[in-house]
Amino acid sequence: MSNCMSLQTIQEAINVKLGSSQGGRKVDSRRAKMKDIAAALKRIPKLPRLCSRNAWFSTTQSDVIKADGEIMVQLFGIKIAEIVLDTTEPHPYYTFSPDELVCKNIEWKDRGPWEWSHNKKHAEKINRFIEVCEKYPRAKSDNEREIQWQLAQELKSDTKGPFKNLQPVTWNGRFTEIGVSITMHGNLGTGNIDLVVRRKRGFLVFELKKPGDSEIEDALTQASRYAIALNIEANEGGKENLKNYRAVFGARGDSELNIGAVAVLEDNEAVRKKAHEILPLFRGNTNNTRVDRIGVLLYKFDKNEGKVTSWEWLPKWDAREPNLI
Repeated sequence: MSNCMSLQTIQEAINVKLGSSQGGRKVDSRRAKMKDIAAALKRIPKLPRLCSRNAWFSTTQSDVIKADGEIMVQLFGIKIAEIVLDTTEPHPYYTFSPDELVCKNIEWKDRGPWEWSHNKKHAEKINRFIEVCEKYPRAKSDNEREIQWQLAQELKSDTKGPFKNLQPVTWNGRFTEIGVSITMHGNLGTGNIDLVVRRKRGFLVFELKKPGDSEIEDALTQASRYAIALNIEANEGGKENLKNYRAVFGARGDSELNIGAVAVLEDNEAVRKKAHEILPLFRGNTNNTRVDRIGVLLYKFDKNEGKVTSWEWLPKWDAREPNLI
């Protein structure tokens, strides 16, 4: 029988960490960042049309706070370029700037920048650059972040399947990770939530593991740590703080956030067996838990195609429905 941690045990440890004077300062710092992001989202310039070109467009906390519209371009988990607004001309336009280190490693001489749209020659250069980057040794189709952005895209587009009534939190329309005051190992620091997802009357913290990683207990523990820390940061800082968090997550009002935790792993027999063994123990006595539901999402990864081919909730652990009592 597994000796897995329970939600209650995890919550007690997080309460102690964030309840300390140092933890309080860390929480205050996170709240200040969210306030800055909420303000910046109101003044970020409108982004250009972004066709995929086999790459993903994301943003970071720092870029959002700068409110200059900068976009990160990622391919197979590697940052390959930035799209930035050039304001030196009378009519500002967006340009695509290849990453210097990537250019050096793939021996790409033309460093741009290239106009992002309305320039056919520049578009051809951008497409060719991305094609070459696909062969970059560090760019792997099974990279965790690549799968993460595939999941985010499915969440955006699926209206009838496993992601019905779910939407990823985006900043200015771009995918993003969201920081919290607890690390993946439960220490004070900065942990990065893979995806915060809106659901009916609440939110879900998604923690995704790359293909081949079957440590479901670690994934559940990490997702729960982040969900608990996020709950404390958002819900215990007063009404104005709640307004900031809700604005950053694309919601209105100042009511408390209901937050659940979801582990996302590659589907195989070992993961399913382990999940059914530990989930009742992990849930344990859920009185007064800060996590309002748990989910396990499984995916099939095709190595030949280099992408996820299907998503499925573990039976009885679909986080769109309550499962904690």
